[in-house]
Amino acid sequence: SWSVEASPSWSADGRTVFFSSDRSGSPQLYAVAADPMSPGDVPRRLSDAATGIVDPEPAPTAALLASVLFRADGYHLGVAPLVIPDASAAAPVDSTVRDRPPLGAFDVDTSAARPYRPWRTLAPRYWLPTIGVMGDDELAFGASTSGVDVITRHSYSAGAQVTLASGDVAGGIGYEYAGFGNPVVGMSFDQSSDYDALRRVQNGPILGYLRERSRVVGVSTTLARPRFRSSSSVSLGAELERATFSTRPDTLLRLISGDLSAREYAAAVVSAGWSNAQRPSLAISPEDGVAISGSARRRWRRGGGAGSTAVVGSARAYRSLDLPGFAHHVLAARASGAWASRNSTSDFGIGGTSGSSIEVVPGYRFGDSPRTFGVRGFPSGVRDGQRAAGGTIEYRAPLFLPARGYRLLPLFFDKISISAFADAASAWCSFSATGLVGCSGSAFEEALIASAGGEINLDAALSYDSPYRFRLGVAAPVRRGGEAGVDPASVYFTLGSSF
Repeated sequence: SWSVEASPSWSADGRTVFFSSDRSGSPQLYAVAADPMSPGDVPRRLSDAATGIVDPEPAPTAALLASVLFRADGYHLGVAPLVIPDASAAAPVDSTVRDRPPLGAFDVDTSAARPYRPWRTLAPRYWLPTIGVMGDDELAFGASTSGVDVITRHSYSAGAQVTLASGDVAGGIGYEYAGFGNPVVGMSFDQSSDYDALRRVQNGPILGYLRERSRVVGVSTTLARPRFRSSSSVSLGAELERATFSTRPDTLLRLISGDLSAREYAAAVVSAGWSNAQRPSLAISPEDGVAISGSARRRWRRGGGAGSTAVVGSARAYRSLDLPGFAHHVLAARASGAWASRNSTSDFGIGGTSGSSIEVVPGYRFGDSPRTFGVRGFPSGVRDGQRAAGGTIEYRAPLFLPARGYRLLPLFFDKISISAFADAASAWCSFSATGLVGCSGSAFEEALIASAGGEINLDAALSYDSPYRFRLGVAAPVRRGGEAGVDPASVYFTLGSSF
């Protein structure tokens, strides 16, 4: 019997199938004729690696074969001349399998071939209830689901929530088509609402809420270029948005001054990223490389009115240090910047702890969001503006390597590491734009905040195969902490890497 590892690959002319199988006791490479005119061909073994070799991939034009070899120090990608022995030639035989029967020919499937139809495997197989608190402090209940066909050509996710007190509905659906191979095409629809509390005087009691409901339809295409030592991607997108305003209770709408008529927008978005950072098996951080990403968004309003532009960019660099420990020490740095045009309705906030989150129960998440301008020890959005810049320096060091579970619990403790950091960021507006949004100042230095501290990190797996990084840290503001009203030192617990 045969146990085929991973997915087989075909030669450029479609006459030969290459695959790996552990029939000999360790994964080895094989080739067999895929030509219907050669139904009696037997698989011919191409390798005799003691530790195993997998993922054969023939070159499209040259007689070369790439594959992945497993050795004591990890996986190695290599390329070698492709030589297929004659069917009559004896394949290498391991001493551990001398008593096995000889290799036999594959059976030929003569059943009728039909076009691929994804619908049976694309149908949703589950749904999850969700609960959340909307911007008007009311509970919303809903459900979410997702689906993907067996060859991942089609995928989608959908969800919706209803606020019982107001009848407000929020949610959306996203769809991706990978049938072109590269690029991947996506479409989405989203409906959401933003709420602002209405008061007669500042800091007075809340009389009601002003709701801005947005409906956004978007299309995008993403071109990825993965390589062995680097990867890059470019995404292009377009959006149509319609925003409407209402109040709760509705009698407050006529009391608000200003233009609250419906607004329609069109937007174009481009984003790109490139990285050559490495991540060995026991590493505590990306190493020896850089990662660059950026995005730009241009927005136009229907019926006139000035458009707006926003640009965000970030660069990260990692350098490994060969010091004692089960893994390299790493010196990591990040620099980010953002700019928005004067008439932009959006701004950039700084502060907060950058990380990731997990859904503990449907609708409730634990952790933090990734932040471009995070400053630990300060609350998120402590300052904002139409310009922003920030940076972080971290020293990361390995501590222990438990690499074990605990009794029969579905937990696996992998690595423990520590880090020391310094964060700084500023958000400000130009003099001409001050007052248009929640500007914290009109100069970089005027709004600059900074902090320093340390963390202990635990890399663990929940349910044995879902990896997470748990971070326990302490941060102390070193610039403008008193003005922001934050504690001299704060302790936080979150998930994911800082960057």
